[in-house]
Amino acid sequence: MLRPTPATSVFCIASLRRRSWRANAARMKPPRPSAAWSVVVAGFLCMMIAAGIGWYVFPVYLTSIQHDLGWSRADLSLAVSVWSLAGGVFSPLVGTLVDRYGSRPLMIAGTLCQVVVTLLIAHMTERWHIYALFVLASLANSANTYLPVAALIARWFEERRGQAMAVTMLGMGCGGLVVPIVANVLLEHYGWRGAYTIFAYALLALLVPILLWVRNPDSTPTVESVPPTAAGDAPTPRGALGVAEALRTRSFWTLSGGDLLIGMVSTSVIVHMVAFTTDAGVSQAAASTAYGTSLAVNGVGIILFGIAADRLPLRIMMGVCYGASAIAMLFAFRLPSLGFLYAFALLFGTCAGGRAAMWPLALGECFGVVHLGSLLGWLGIPFLLGSAFGPYLAGHIRDTTSEYRLFFLLCIALSVTAAALVSTMRNERPAV
Repeated sequence: MLRPTPATSVFCIASLRRRSWRANAARMKPPRPSAAWSVVVAGFLCMMIAAGIGWYVFPVYLTSIQHDLGWSRADLSLAVSVWSLAGGVFSPLVGTLVDRYGSRPLMIAGTLCQVVVTLLIAHMTERWHIYALFVLASLANSANTYLPVAALIARWFEERRGQAMAVTMLGMGCGGLVVPIVANVLLEHYGWRGAYTIFAYALLALLVPILLWVRNPDSTPTVESVPPTAAGDAPTPRGALGVAEALRTRSFWTLSGGDLLIGMVSTSVIVHMVAFTTDAGVSQAAASTAYGTSLAVNGVGIILFGIAADRLPLRIMMGVCYGASAIAMLFAFRLPSLGFLYAFALLFGTCAGGRAAMWPLALGECFGVVHLGSLLGWLGIPFLLGSAFGPYLAGHIRDTTSEYRLFFLLCIALSVTAAALVSTMRNERPAV
């Protein structure tokens, strides 16, 4: 009997690992291209219709609801704060359910919930109605927009995942362009109550592509497969940090602080843009169109900053993106000039898209991608807190001073501070 030597042992182990890796790769069937891209279409429609109605209609109707029901800007802005805080509570729960049951059941339930909520908003009469309904609306949008859609696309695509994700998320930009314009047309013909009723039926039609096209792929890998080397050892990756480990790093807190501040700026502007534009003397139609333009160019920001982040240091691009929001706010002082209005809309909307593109990249560069889902969940809380506090503060400033100039100055200061914080991010992963 031959006695195994160290060389033969290494050779046998390497051969077995190669066979195991090849067998696992062979068992994982690649998804059919037509089925995969039909899922992209369904995700695109969800981001366009469900997110468009859930996120972008209310700012168009804010002043109309105020005049009709006699509520203050601060009261109405508080509803957005409630929506954001509820989203911070629901997102971890929705993420767990998506991992356990898949995206399709959650998207169906979320869409049905959004239909009911939209119909009820059309009939609200008391101040507490809007707060209760916005809690349910936050749950619905958590279940049928970004989180389940992003998880679904990631499972269907391996090689072209970035391209598929970009196409899907462009639905958000298209919804930002189309839905506010449609909302304004419906407002002129049917009022805000009639418009919300029509939007509810549009959401009901969204169930058709969800039922037809949304499903999990036949085989979903649970880990990233890495082929072994000739010596039988897989390449040693750089260490990744979990949430508890990332919590002890400087970048965790600088990124959290920067995103908290930019969340205050971004959401406040989205909620109050039509209001402060019409206050300055711009027509409702022009204000709604500029508002839709700022949302539509989110896709331009995703593409521009996403490409730039591959070629330039990410921390510099993060600082530029957050800081450019301060430059955009300078144009708001020149309203009602339509030229400055659209310059503001284009620059601010591009920066918002850039943040959406680079935020996951920043967390991956600082802490690694092994625990990226958990990190996105926990580090999304500061942005939601800023989104909850900012719109109410903007409404309070408007009610107190009867104008938005102090709010514009505050946004400039917050954007500059956010840019300074995020530009200090660094790779916190330990070398292995």
